[in-house]
Order: sequence, then C-alpha cells, then structure tokens
Amino acid sequence: MRTWWKQLAPFLVALSLFGNIYLMWNIYERDRYVNWITWGNTVNFLWWAIDEERVDPIRPDPEGFAPPRGAERALEIIETVRTLPYYNQRVEYDEMRTLELFLRYSRRANEVAAAELKENGRMSDESVERLTKLNAGLERIVSYQSRTNELAQRESRNPWNHAEWRAIWQDIVNDLRSMEFVPLPE
Repeated sequence: MRTWWKQLAPFLVALSLFGNIYLMWNIYERDRYVNWITWGNTVNFLWWAIDEERVDPIRPDPEGFAPPRGAERALEIIETVRTLPYYNQRVEYDEMRTLELFLRYSRRANEVAAAELKENGRMSDESVERLTKLNAGLERIVSYQSRTNELAQRESRNPWNHAEWRAIWQDIVNDLRSMEFVPLPE
C-alpha cells in the first residue's frame, strides 16, 4: 500500500498544478477580453458620440432648427459604462456625474441656440460664446481617446490595473472643472 501512495501522490500534485495553471490562464484571458473589447470599445463609442456633438452643427429642419444629438447618445453610453465590470474600481461616481452634467449642459445649450435661431434668425452673443466654450470642452474630452485606446491595448497584458483608468476620468473632470462656462438662461 505504501508504494501505491508514493506513485499516486506526484501524479495528483502535478494534476492539481496543471489544473490551477489552466484555470488562472482562463481567468486572465477573460479579464483581458473584458478590458480590451468591452471597456475599450464602449469608451470609444462614448468618445465618438461626444465628437459627434462637437462636429455636428445646428441644422435646419421642417419644424425650425434641430440641435445635434450626440450628447443624448453619449448619455445613453454612460449608462452602459456604468454596467461594465470593474466600474466601481475604475470610475468615481462624482467624476462620471460631472461628465454627465456637462453633456446635459451641452444638450441644453444647443437647444437654446436652436430656439434662438428659430425665433430671431440668429443666435445671441451669449449663445455664440456658450457654444464656443462648449466646443472647446468637447474637444478636450475627445483628446483623451488616444489615451484610452493605448490603455485598452496595454491593459491586455495587465487587466487588473484600474489606477490608469481612474486617472483618465480624473483628468477629464479636472479639465472640465477648470473651464468657465456661460450660464444657461432660466
């Protein structure tokens, strides 16, 4: 009986070792996929929607003037970002809330400018200044796309590095908070 155990023990140890290596590899690949595909693509969709808000002008339509709809899409994508794995470890609530409020401000500023165009045929000086500062803020946000693309590629090697994602969102919010915006009319 003693020889039987001596022959079986190394086999069980080796089997356990290879099983754990296989399991860890699969967990690593799953998290790498989550970072590269899910986080990378979702955040890129957010940047595209924000860029659409920045580039798309207020355009005439049969009922007057239509403001761009990129901010609405971006707000929907933010809801998707909130459902991603590791969200609480990568984004502070206040930071995402600040970005969300900025996008709502953008949507409302464009609606006010479209209403002024419809009523007066031109925008007020306040609206022009508001939209100019708004476009500068949107451009600053979109400039972070290259960082998130690089991070999604690099993170495929270390999928549990959440600090760099946090730094991106913090930098975006710090940029937005440093800007002075023209208040919206009541």
